[in-house]
Amino acid sequence: MGYHLNAILGEYKRLQAVASAMPPAVIVPLAGELGLIPLSEELFDAVNQNSTENYEEAKPQMFTRLSARIASWLKSLSADEIIAYIEAEYFGGAGDQCAVAWRDEIEVLPPTKGKDSINQALRLLGVRAESGKDEFDTVWLGRHRTMEGWVDEGTARQRVALAPKTEFTYPPFGEAVESFRRFLRDQGCSDKIRWLWREDICTRRAPGSRRTWNRSVFINLAGPSDKSLVERYYKYGVNHNLGIVLEVFCLAAGYSCCFVYVPEDETDAEHRMIGGLKLNVPTQPVIARGVSNSWSWAILRLLVGTPNNSWIQDLPRRSDAEWASQCGTCGHPNRVLWGCGSFPQLPDVDKGNYVILQRCEQCGALWCMSPYEPYLSFTFLAAWPYGQHEWRIVHDVDNGNTLLEWHAAMIREHWQELPDDERQHVERWRKRSYGHNPIDRLPLTTHPVPLQNSSEMEAIVRAISEK
Repeated sequence: MGYHLNAILGEYKRLQAVASAMPPAVIVPLAGELGLIPLSEELFDAVNQNSTENYEEAKPQMFTRLSARIASWLKSLSADEIIAYIEAEYFGGAGDQCAVAWRDEIEVLPPTKGKDSINQALRLLGVRAESGKDEFDTVWLGRHRTMEGWVDEGTARQRVALAPKTEFTYPPFGEAVESFRRFLRDQGCSDKIRWLWREDICTRRAPGSRRTWNRSVFINLAGPSDKSLVERYYKYGVNHNLGIVLEVFCLAAGYSCCFVYVPEDETDAEHRMIGGLKLNVPTQPVIARGVSNSWSWAILRLLVGTPNNSWIQDLPRRSDAEWASQCGTCGHPNRVLWGCGSFPQLPDVDKGNYVILQRCEQCGALWCMSPYEPYLSFTFLAAWPYGQHEWRIVHDVDNGNTLLEWHAAMIREHWQELPDDERQHVERWRKRSYGHNPIDRLPLTTHPVPLQNSSEMEAIVRAISEK
């Protein structure tokens, strides 16, 4: 089987700008923050348009499609970024590959030919090979074996990105679970829900059997179900707006063992016909055996191990859910407070009386920012757990006083969870404010709606919204 690739590699956001400025170009994301632009015939012609050079004479040696005009263009794109160009062609095990890279219009990888040349370019771009893989396989450069495959994927992604995106509506997690319970009862299943992750399953086929359905399935029922992580993963799906599925995996010990599925991308959501919230019970749910003893489960995992069968691939891993549900920009939802100015710069979405509402562009989380004495020079950012509309309603009731009380309660409750350097800033602030701060003073009892803790805001929001 053959392999053929001529492509430009670089930081994804940089190549996005290149693709926007050069319409024939399409971009395909790779692992990490890298992207790839296949050098298609259309892009080759667009860059070399009106060129008077003799292509065969002007192209650098060892490359088949890198004309002098394209090399000059790529060099000009390398300001403050590494831009690499790679070629590879193999058939029946025979062939070769080559690469070149620039930064600040200077060659940081001269034209190189040989079996490790693409890996050298990837290492310059910051790729670190995973265990048992080289850099080429780590970024999954083998997922297409032809130029057409790369161009088709880039074109499909571009079409999806340009298409108007449907805004689905999702109920809060609690309401979604109650709807799911009613659905389970209607389908003849238990409404006692046990949330599963892939690590909670062990399975093995019956002795001598090769049939996938003839298997024993064991479910970990030791300890409580991690409902908080399930809720965070659900909110992650809401923020990505690709649809969410609440689905039964199996039945065990009187439980409906369920999981949350979030589509990988628009294509996955379309293939599974997911739009908004979808509830699903298999026609014939698997009957599993529950293991409620933690020692028994540990021994079973040791003997059987976690399966890697395709029929459980829809179940998310706990580690993947923890990673997905934590924003890389603002740290939400694991983080709910940023202290004394050490916080990410987020765009404002609403402003009030000494209080500003901001939104994280990566995860969509809302954050409430407010300054404190002395001289309003110490600012904190607290995660706002409701919507922008609710924030405005609460603010306008008393010109932001209730919001400020809630913000102060968030500082009191969460400042000790801050990293060491931020806690040190908070301690210095407490000394400079001489006790006039939310940590060292009691809530304002003269306030019409005094807040003893931040959770009281839920009742206030509900009461105001119902008016």
